Amino acid sequence: TDLQYVASKHTESGCLLKCFCGSFSDILESTAIFSDLPERFQPKNGPGVLIDLSGDMRWCSFATSLIRLINKCLTDGTLHVEGIVTMPFVSAACSILCYGDESLHKVCFDFARIVATVMTVEILPTETIIRSITSILSQDVNELSSIRDPDYDLSMGACLNALHSLCPGYIVESTAADIVNVFTRAVQISRSSELQAAMCNAYMRIVEVCPPQVWKPEILLKLLYLPKPYDKVTECIRLVVDKFGQSLVSVDASDDRGSFQEKSEVFELPKVGQKRVAQNQENTLYKRQKMSESRSTIGSFMAKFSPAGIGHELAKDYAYDLQLSLNSRIKFLSPDNHNAYPLEPDIAIQVLSLLSLSFCVNPKTSLFISISKQVLSWIPWICKQATEKCFFSFDML
Repeated sequence: TDLQYVASKHTESGCLLKCFCGSFSDILESTAIFSDLPERFQPKNGPGVLIDLSGDMRWCSFATSLIRLINKCLTDGTLHVEGIVTMPFVSAACSILCYGDESLHKVCFDFARIVATVMTVEILPTETIIRSITSILSQDVNELSSIRDPDYDLSMGACLNALHSLCPGYIVESTAADIVNVFTRAVQISRSSELQAAMCNAYMRIVEVCPPQVWKPEILLKLLYLPKPYDKVTECIRLVVDKFGQSLVSVDASDDRGSFQEKSEVFELPKVGQKRVAQNQENTLYKRQKMSESRSTIGSFMAKFSPAGIGHELAKDYAYDLQLSLNSRIKFLSPDNHNAYPLEPDIAIQVLSLLSLSFCVNPKTSLFISISKQVLSWIPWICKQATEKCFFSFDML
């Protein structure tokens, strides 16, 4: 708590902190030990040592060393810090995260992670720490380039993963919006696989606990185009597919009348540069009937997410919108659309590969068959590159 006070005041001079009072009280009779201390370090009101913490550099270095020592003691065994790591101490140590430099931040992240795993997450201000992490992730990474290195993100990711996986459900709900808002940004920008994994794990727990309007399933589609494929994204998509149920991936492909492809073609948007085709009233009515049927089908699988009413309708809308977005993107990933929809071939093949892995658990659905057809459509192009000796590389996962 003394360090917390020093940190909040940013005192540049005259800040002396009395330390080791308990330790020195046991050796009060050993005057020889005290005589070795310079007078300016000897407190006038009892045993201990006075330490000058004036200025950010001094108090930050002292706080970093102190918390690092506590971390080592906690790792070696909680008996070493029995009576020291109390709830007020934990609260004060975590509050220092609002101050200091990157070194102090990292040891604070490590401290929260160790306390959560070695002791209990209940004595931590878990919600506050998670919001602090999301606040850092929401900042422009260029402005934080001096502190946001891979090691910093690693410590932050490990802390988030431990706290979010162990915290009660009400904290998952209260912090869900903050995490979802920075989810794609963090996964795209961070150079730490630990932080990327923590964000994906947090997102998957949010999917398990919260309704679709909170976890916004459409944001996963943005992560399909990462320069380097990430397996955890596939796990997130699989979980979303499982939550939405069979309605998202359509019925068995053998049922042509009820196939997803047939239904979605009714709503196919005009391609870039093409005019919208006028339809008569009868055709428009037919489309509305199809849309109503499709939404009703999805709605039967969404009852587990929210009660009847506005929440239920929102869940149906999210499932239906994701369905249309997936179908549209799959069509654009064809080699024939490469000129109209400029996308590097290796990225297109990578996206199809990720989608294949995500939907392969439903191999008989029309959606998976559409993905497979697009994968096969790239085979001639790949063979052509090999024939022309064009050294081209891509990741098929």
